Amino acid sequence: MDANFWAAVAAIASGFTAAITLFIAWANHRVTLAAEKSYDFNSCLTVVFQVGQALRQVRDAPDDKKEFEFRELLNLLEALAVGVNDKLIQAATRKMVEPFLAECYAYLKTQPSLSELLKNSVTGEGTFCELYKFASINMTQINQCIGRYNVSSDPEAPEVIRPLGTVPAADLKDENALAVR
Repeated sequence: MDANFWAAVAAIASGFTAAITLFIAWANHRVTLAAEKSYDFNSCLTVVFQVGQALRQVRDAPDDKKEFEFRELLNLLEALAVGVNDKLIQAATRKMVEPFLAECYAYLKTQPSLSELLKNSVTGEGTFCELYKFASINMTQINQCIGRYNVSSDPEAPEVIRPLGTVPAADLKDENALAVR
């Protein structure tokens, strides 16, 4: 057994080791991506839950605290809007967050007291600019939310939307009512 034989064996062994190392690196990368997606989704679910809590706090706040609570709500919506606008959140999570954010914005715009608070909350050029950017990009979807959830029979009354996630019973008979639009 000469030196060339052992050199060939060493080369084959190192090639085999390199292949195994590449496979392990690829597997670790896949696990990391899956963990990031899960963390991303869970983080957005946490913010969505906090938005629900903030909406209840705005509703239940005494008049002297309502504006503060409303701005806290807007800060949460702004955080979601930044994630969507700058594509900081994964595509799968964005599929859940974008419609939620559109419905929240539609709700804010259609409730007279909240719409007024929204106007009063803008204190400068950069205030909630990501939320307004999201709204301008997604105005069609927001208007669809307003139209789809409008239950007001008085044409002079401001538009009102049903609570998020509800579908009127008449729409349940239509098989396309629950389709993503």
